Amino acid sequence: MIKNDKITVSIVGDVNVENTVAIINKHLPFENRSKKIDLFEQNNKEITTVKEEIIVQDVQQAKLAMGYRFDVRYLDDDYYPAIVFNSLLGSSSDSLLHMRIREELGLVYFINSSYDFYKGVLFIFSGIDASKYEIVQEEIVKIITNIELGKIDLKFLEIAKLSLINSIIESHDSIGTQAVRLERQDFFNNEITKEKSIEFIQAVTLEDIKKVASKVSLDTKVLLRGENNE
Repeated sequence: MIKNDKITVSIVGDVNVENTVAIINKHLPFENRSKKIDLFEQNNKEITTVKEEIIVQDVQQAKLAMGYRFDVRYLDDDYYPAIVFNSLLGSSSDSLLHMRIREELGLVYFINSSYDFYKGVLFIFSGIDASKYEIVQEEIVKIITNIELGKIDLKFLEIAKLSLINSIIESHDSIGTQAVRLERQDFFNNEITKEKSIEFIQAVTLEDIKKVASKVSLDTKVLLRGENNE
């Protein structure tokens, strides 16, 4: 790993750059990398059969996980529509999954979505009553289908964008997040400013969202429940 893996050292704070670089060079004398590193999981496949698994354990609350193939990755043309789509779908308390399935229908204890833009996958996690397993899945499918068809109130799209923009602004107050950003910029040789990211997010249209929604394909669903469907 030390000889071959790509290595970055990110330092954020009030430091003397010249002294810090000298210390790193002295104590971390890494050799130059010759191996090209593939930072993305490129395993795409056409879904013919959705895998389903039900696991019974001694748990008080059932949990449903749905894993989707989502063929959009960091720096792809559809990257910004994809992160807005995830925000709209389920990554915040103002998302469609949360507002419809939890707040309006009261079918879940919690529900959210998570998008991994290195692997090209999206997950939906929810805490449910196991007896509501089928109806929760049906509602999730309806919401994704409605987004793909453009059948959404545009105010929710604007809320999704605003949520992402606020996260970007707040992240600049976090040293840890700044370090991660520096690391990503180095990995991908892609330096993008806060202002540019916000501009790209604001430019996402409903048509863009419909396009990326059509790339979501259910691969696997797993239900973890107790013996008596608690």
